[in-house]
Amino acid sequence: MSLEEKSNHYHEFVYPPSWGLGIAYKPTQTLTLTADWQRTDWTKFKWPFGDVHYAKEGQLLKNTVRDPDWYASEAYRFGLEYKYNKRLTLRGGYFTEDSGLPEEAEGLTTTFTGSPIQYVNVGFGYQWDVWNLDLMIGTMWGNTYTGVWHQCYDFAFTFSRQFGGESEGLPHSWAINEGEKVKNRESSFFHKELVFAPEYLFDGDNLRFRDIEPANSVGFEYLRNFSGAHGDWVTTDLQVRFPIMGHKKKLFRNASANFNLNTDFDQGRMDDALTTELRIIYEIHNAYANFKLNEGRSNIKIGHFDVPFGLEPLIDTHAALLQTQASKNIGFKQDWGFSVNGALPSFDYEVAATLGTGGIEKISREDGSYLLSGRVGAPSSENFQYGFSLLYGRIFPSVYGTGDYLFEKALLRKRLGLDGQYLYRSYVFKGEIAYGKDEDRQVLSSLFEVDYTLPKYQKWQLEAQVKSFINDLEKSGSDDTTMTLGVSFKVTDEVTLRANYIHDFNLRLGKEEDILGFQLYYHSL
Repeated sequence: MSLEEKSNHYHEFVYPPSWGLGIAYKPTQTLTLTADWQRTDWTKFKWPFGDVHYAKEGQLLKNTVRDPDWYASEAYRFGLEYKYNKRLTLRGGYFTEDSGLPEEAEGLTTTFTGSPIQYVNVGFGYQWDVWNLDLMIGTMWGNTYTGVWHQCYDFAFTFSRQFGGESEGLPHSWAINEGEKVKNRESSFFHKELVFAPEYLFDGDNLRFRDIEPANSVGFEYLRNFSGAHGDWVTTDLQVRFPIMGHKKKLFRNASANFNLNTDFDQGRMDDALTTELRIIYEIHNAYANFKLNEGRSNIKIGHFDVPFGLEPLIDTHAALLQTQASKNIGFKQDWGFSVNGALPSFDYEVAATLGTGGIEKISREDGSYLLSGRVGAPSSENFQYGFSLLYGRIFPSVYGTGDYLFEKALLRKRLGLDGQYLYRSYVFKGEIAYGKDEDRQVLSSLFEVDYTLPKYQKWQLEAQVKSFINDLEKSGSDDTTMTLGVSFKVTDEVTLRANYIHDFNLRLGKEEDILGFQLYYHSL
């Protein structure tokens, strides 16, 4: 015997009405206290399958009416919120609530606690520019009427992004009031530059002219901001120098600056390239467009620009006598490629993918070269700036992009670096350290510098710097160390005179050197 029954049916699901009253009190600007009461009328609740009616009843399909005699319940909630700073908010709360289900009805539905439900949670919210993170953890507990203990734990988080608003304190953003447009801020600057920098080597009791570095040059820089109703949208920069030096001097200068690259140095190749020809060459320093997106928080830069690693992107030493460790850690200062960069309220960042050749005179990629680099650091507006950098790639630096390559193959280079500079009264302290590998050799570079501006004679500045580069940590005597003392005098806003003394310990080659350098630097609109 079998039963087969069919029938249309209906049932009602009515959620109970509720009402409440709450209050919030701010004893301070950063602390908010809340309390509320809520009443839920469970007598109006009709739960699923508690009241089922079939159009055609049978042996199995029977009308069902179950009234568990729900009663109205009350809930009490208490909470607090503490705004620790502009970005971090701490929260906590507690509530207790009746279940609304009588003891004799327990078990007719899913598990309910009989005694009042109690709940405690804590959490925080963090605003990171236009991004928000909210996290909560909590626990709920209570006894059933049958004496069974119930407890559960909750964990929840949300990650969201704001649209259409302005973030608080964001650098380089232009606020737009209702009915008001920001004025067009489009501007351009054309700078002219002249560098005359002879250098001399102490040879016994005599001074001998040192024609390796740095170069004498003339140059220019054209910087332009393109703006619209909402502020700057793209910045372009073209900076070119024309060194006045022989090809021979140029080759020697590059080989000297990047001596740690010579795992496959070809002396014959350099001899073939040497010439006494004196010709005008050019060096492209900056040639990029930086497109400002998302109010300056996430920009895209394309062209020839500073590799984001270490101190060099912060201080721009292209015309200075004291240099950073960029030539040792990277192999060049700028490279062709693109980057994503931005200024956020709590830090600046830039991540770049470039060709790995430097390319001062031409865009080129050799022997599968590439370079990935990035730096995250404190905002550039702070007196104390610090940063963390990473670098990985196969580099193949050319001799100013002329096609004269002194190395047989690209060099696998890895770096991890820390840098910082601190402005304290009349002093500027600078430092950077980087550890990594050149192929299978472990290397370590370091730099420490102090600049002092005379308070009563602010046109004068004194400088002291110590640099060290260990070419192989597993070999003794493989470091190149220099100590430099310098002085500069700002004659006018356009003209600066500099002089420095360098003691090159040159431990790796086993010979020390003393060098005296001078510079006349002219820079004006």
